[in-house]
Amino acid sequence: MDSTLQRKIRRRVTALVMRDGKLLLLREPVDVEFSLPGGGIEDGEPSLTALHRELREETGLIATKVDYLFEYCEFFGCQRTGDVWGQTHEVFLVDATGEISLSFEHVEFEWWDGESDLPIWDYVQPILTMLKRSE
Repeated sequence: MDSTLQRKIRRRVTALVMRDGKLLLLREPVDVEFSLPGGGIEDGEPSLTALHRELREETGLIATKVDYLFEYCEFFGCQRTGDVWGQTHEVFLVDATGEISLSFEHVEFEWWDGESDLPIWDYVQPILTMLKRSE
């Protein structure tokens, strides 16, 4: 195996915030697709601390109840270089208070009913499928 290949796994927290049966999704300025709130876990940072921080930073919401659900992993490879990288999502169901106040990272939010035709990132649907299986 070539030791020059790069392998990087990014750890992140992902929040499923529901209100009135709808799921909160966010869109970044350069993206067409919507994603779930969350972000990277800093070195040495506990997952719950990262979840509270990311939710507050991205949406202005304050988590009042947090339930760990499962971990979802996604991996990607570059055919040209052979490099491999991926993400592990620690997925939490979150009750939150407050009104949405987007940070500079996001330009739009939607309370998605799961029915309307909304472009979403590839990782969102497998997480929602796993959620249904865990209920």
